[in-house]
Amino acid sequence: MRQYTLEELNFLKEGYSKLRAKEIAQKLGRTENAIRMQAWLMGLKKPSRISSNPSPEKFTDIQLGYIAGLIDGEGTISIYVNRKGKRKKIFLSRGIWIRMTHFETISVIKELLKRNGFNPVYLCERHLNRKHRPTHAIYLYRSNEILSLLKVIELMLITKKEQARLMIKFCESREKRKYLPYTSEEWNIFKEIRNLNTKRDKNGNLFREYQLDPIINSVDKNE
Repeated sequence: MRQYTLEELNFLKEGYSKLRAKEIAQKLGRTENAIRMQAWLMGLKKPSRISSNPSPEKFTDIQLGYIAGLIDGEGTISIYVNRKGKRKKIFLSRGIWIRMTHFETISVIKELLKRNGFNPVYLCERHLNRKHRPTHAIYLYRSNEILSLLKVIELMLITKKEQARLMIKFCESREKRKYLPYTSEEWNIFKEIRNLNTKRDKNGNLFREYQLDPIINSVDKNE
């Protein structure tokens, strides 16, 4: 890879917070990923549009137990494949969902999280059949918010305890590696969580085969 000149590094340092990675890449004749990687190596960050400063220590034990119970019963702790860009580059996105038809409960949890520095995304899914009530959901996707919440409720979880443990491990690994390629351990965590979230019958058998993505299968072959 072509080395950065001192002028290029200074331009990147001064412009990263103001310009898009695409604009900087065009000016320096490099790819967007190369710009993001160098910015990460230099410790540069873009200002967040939405401040995220979770303070889980402000929750009471009752509130934490309430949130843990909802995640156990109505929630999902998951990692899923996301493809971005023209080349459909693979990203492993993570998140915590709480989904139900009872809007009032979702509103209470949303406000509780917001009061303690979290920024949950609210979604409403309406069904084609008008007889079905709409499904309401809140979603946490930022690594710092996921880690902050799971670390304080992990011991309170019952059915989602293993997913929480794996998610903490995955997020901590990605915080250290950021734009670096995924490791085989991170891919294995992804598969373990997906396997845990796959529905099974009372005998522990899968209701349906959960086919792995061909690209993910290739990771196994290369190990």
